[in-house]
Amino acid sequence: MTLEEIRRRKKETGLTNRMLADRSGVPLGTVQKLMSGATKSPRYETLRALEKALEEQEGRTPGEGERRSFRYPDEIRAGEGDPLLREGGQWYEYGSVSQKKHQGQFTVEDIFALPENVRAELIDGVMYDMAEPTLLHQAIAGYIHSQFLSYIRRKKGSCFPFMAPVGVQLDRDERTLVEPDVLVMCRKEEEDRIRKRVIFGAPDFVLEVISPASVRRDTIIKMKKYRDAGVREYWLIDPAAKVLQVYDFVNESGNIVYLYNFNNKVPVRIWDGDLEIDLAEMYESLIWLYERS
Repeated sequence: MTLEEIRRRKKETGLTNRMLADRSGVPLGTVQKLMSGATKSPRYETLRALEKALEEQEGRTPGEGERRSFRYPDEIRAGEGDPLLREGGQWYEYGSVSQKKHQGQFTVEDIFALPENVRAELIDGVMYDMAEPTLLHQAIAGYIHSQFLSYIRRKKGSCFPFMAPVGVQLDRDERTLVEPDVLVMCRKEEEDRIRKRVIFGAPDFVLEVISPASVRRDTIIKMKKYRDAGVREYWLIDPAAKVLQVYDFVNESGNIVYLYNFNNKVPVRIWDGDLEIDLAEMYESLIWLYERS
């Protein structure tokens, strides 16, 4: 497998640099240099180790509700390896005074000051560009949202599902504003939860549809932020790999992820499994989009 093929396979599987390093035994720094293009002539042994790890990943077809442990990296550097918001190689400038802000210094006010045609998320003062979602991305999020809305209306429940773009001040501060693809809020009666432009505080449920540009942000940075902020359940759908990862931050002791493929029915844990999402049915309804993607 050539280096270019390894880069392409890595993107298709959705593995982060750290995941690939852990599974191949190749040092993380080496993997980062290879994936960024800084190293152009790797050793054969390195390529073979990466190739083997990718082949093993592709051969893993999760069974229904398969449980696997995961760990957070010891250190998460905001912005590392992600598409940050820039214009012409410079950071955007804001305010009446022409004073350039750097990553780590941005606030919610800066997000609201962006041009209408620019979408971004803010995490711990770092601003991330949000690429235009594909039709398949939107269709998957829309399908899940519609299933949630139908269930809540049928049960006359008190929760409500939202679909992006809806801003969430996750930490109830001015340094973080995220836009989950789908979220469910069941504590909407709490005082000060709904503001004019955003939801204030952690939703009960969050779904993110992974795109090539957001893999590290969704699987590492945002996952940890959601958990620490009090999100009860986090779903990560990888359209390319046809895999759903479910993180139950309330009912699991330790770091456990449930893996499902697109043949499974998936219980929604915030409703104790009373609602199940049929991924096979979802895929069948969207196969025409897959054929054109």
